[in-house]
Amino acid sequence: MTKRQSRLLEYLVVVLIIGVVLALLRPVVSDREPFHREHCRSRLTRLGLALQNYHDVYGAFPPAWLADANGQPLHSWRVLLLPFLGHQDIYDAYRFDEPWNGPNNAELQEKVARELGDVLSCSSDWKNMKQAASYLAVVGPHAAWAGGQSFRKGIDFSDGPANTILVVEVNDSGIAWFEPRDLEIDGMCFGINDPSNCGIRSQHRHNTYWTYSIKSKFAHVIYADGSVAELPDTTPPRIVRALLTRDGGEEVPGR
Repeated sequence: MTKRQSRLLEYLVVVLIIGVVLALLRPVVSDREPFHREHCRSRLTRLGLALQNYHDVYGAFPPAWLADANGQPLHSWRVLLLPFLGHQDIYDAYRFDEPWNGPNNAELQEKVARELGDVLSCSSDWKNMKQAASYLAVVGPHAAWAGGQSFRKGIDFSDGPANTILVVEVNDSGIAWFEPRDLEIDGMCFGINDPSNCGIRSQHRHNTYWTYSIKSKFAHVIYADGSVAELPDTTPPRIVRALLTRDGGEEVPGR
């Protein structure tokens, strides 16, 4: 064997080894998304159950926020839901006589980051780093949330609770858990994973063994009946908008 042939053989061996290593690692990478997807779905199921239990106790869903004396948002629905998420202690320690980001509540929010990161944040939403909410309400006229107003399933949801989205997934929201701010229906876009990042979005996608398909991306939502579903990014914006209204009278195929 010549020196040239020997060198070529060495190159082929190196390429073969790299190929084997990549083949072994690829399934590991691919398997992470199903893990995140199922964990996210279980978190939303728990959140949906908490909202249903709140409704059972108070006869209505929580308002999107509690207002101050001037009518400005002061406390979030996420705070009101704490007892139904198994954190009565945090709720009791929260001070409603100061802003959501006041001294006491700001310190509490750090505790929430440690203890509620597995409820209010999606594990695939890595930019949040457990400091912001991945799950938001959509607030505005005809939506399931309307500022300080509370809605009842049997009366206010004429489209039907099973046809009305209550909570949506929004990765990298930049909204703190205690912050009384969510998605405004009048200012959002209605495409799932819209490139402008102005609406419902997530890192989730269905994947095959070898590749991720961009066409298979989706986001989770919670309906007012407590069910959790996936909305693919191929969902027409008009359908998403219809699902976000509680009394629009629109027909939604498949619901």
